[in-house]
Amino acid sequence: MRVRPRTLTLAIFVLSTSILFASCAVRTKNLRLDADDNIKSLSGAEAALDQEGLYKRVDGLYGQLKRVKLTARITKNQIAPYFENEKDLTEFIAIYATLFRSLKFHREILQSYKIKKITIEENGMVGYVEIKLKGQIYLAWSGQVHEVQRWEKHEGDWYMIPQVFPISPPKKNWFKNPWRKTYDEDPV
Repeated sequence: MRVRPRTLTLAIFVLSTSILFASCAVRTKNLRLDADDNIKSLSGAEAALDQEGLYKRVDGLYGQLKRVKLTARITKNQIAPYFENEKDLTEFIAIYATLFRSLKFHREILQSYKIKKITIEENGMVGYVEIKLKGQIYLAWSGQVHEVQRWEKHEGDWYMIPQVFPISPPKKNWFKNPWRKTYDEDPV
């Protein structure tokens, strides 16, 4: 049985495109999603006003970060009003730059964001925002960060309180030679 060159070329093309599309997956990192499960939320007209104000602040922060490099000096100056002090601003940039680097976001640039849910505590001073951030890794690959962020209200304005995300343990080296002696182990 002889295979025609056109049939073989078509089979290789279909196989290679299916492998390419299968590898174009979205990498997602879920952070602190259980943070707002047990919150007794505020309700009523005052809650709606607070949620609208918090939504505008979150949208303003991530609107400033969209399609710009996170660690640029001009970006730091643009997003400063969304943080209560310099320490919180610096921590936010350090935390998210590390997160974007670990997910290999292209040049640490946020491509898009989506605010999923806003919950405000009964005291009206603490709010939790569930948000999904998306960045491009390569041409066809993208990464996502899905988390719940904490915002606090001071003197009528909402400010973000950056929180450190849990760091994953390092990956195990599967290619390590099991018979090679290391000096870390106790001699038997």
